[in-house]
This record gives sequence, C-alpha cells and structure tokens, in this order.
Amino acid sequence: RHRQTLVRDVAYGFSFLRREGLYATSPTPDVVLLDLVLPKISGLCLLRAIRATPEIAKLPVIVLTASENAEDQLECREHHVEHFIHKPVNVEKFQRVIDDLKQLWHNEIIFPTGTRRTG
Repeated sequence: RHRQTLVRDVAYGFSFLRREGLYATSPTPDVVLLDLVLPKISGLCLLRAIRATPEIAKLPVIVLTASENAEDQLECREHHVEHFIHKPVNVEKFQRVIDDLKQLWHNEIIFPTGTRRTG
C-alpha cells in the first residue's frame, strides 16, 4: 500500500520534507517525485536544499520533467537523483523505476548499514 502527498510549491515541499509547521506530524517519505518546473522556485532549488539538509539528504529523488535542458539533467545527476524520467511518463518505465527502488531498499535491508549494492 502506497500513500502519496502532493504539495503546491517548493516552500511547502521543503516544509513537508523537514516535517515543519503544518507537516510536523507527517511521515518522512520513502521517495520524492520532483518536477523541475514548479511555481515560484525551480525544482532544482528544492533538490539542492534536500541534498544540503542532513536529515533528508539521502532521500531517493526521482525527477519527472518535461525539461530537455542538458544542464538541468547534469545538475540532477550531480545531486545524485535516483532516476530522471521525461514527461509524458511511460507507465511501464515508471513501474520499472519503482521496482528498481524496491530492490535497492530490499538489498539495503539485507546488507549491513552503509553498504550499497550496485549493478
């Protein structure tokens, strides 16, 4: 069973991720689905903030975007996004990404903390 939380802009998103204000009792998400084109501030700003905040820095981020900008993609990779998916989203491809993440999390549960299996 999966639960989704949709936030309206970057400020709300960052508050949600840090569990502040209205979101103080919200659970920490297992994964962040991030669009780069957001109202007021770009999704890249939120990605930078996530990676700069120790308590949420390791959250897996999947970028879903219509942006074809190579610089955006490069910056996303530099900030260690799990996947970069172009819109419109192909449902089968998206399901494979989720399956890959589940496998990664399963592997992290089996192996000692801090050990990450690649491949």
